[in-house]
Amino acid sequence: MEKPIAFASRLLTDVEKRYAEIDKEALAIMFGVSKFAQYLYGRCFILKTDHKPLERIFGNNRELPKLATNRLMRWALILATTNTP
Repeated sequence: MEKPIAFASRLLTDVEKRYAEIDKEALAIMFGVSKFAQYLYGRCFILKTDHKPLERIFGNNRELPKLATNRLMRWALILATTNTP
């Protein structure tokens, strides 16, 4: 059974407010992973999202689109180093 153990949030900066929707969704994932890094480090964890395009980029069969932003590519590489199945 899954249940949340913590919640976190933050405001977007003025620059982040102008991000494309996919980048905002990815930013939320990166915020969560970095915020809870002390709990995730060295553990296998499952990253869940309801944003279908990000499932392809951050999922098991990672496929970066040809027109992905540098920011999205960088985040995908960072997440590739984490212990996600």
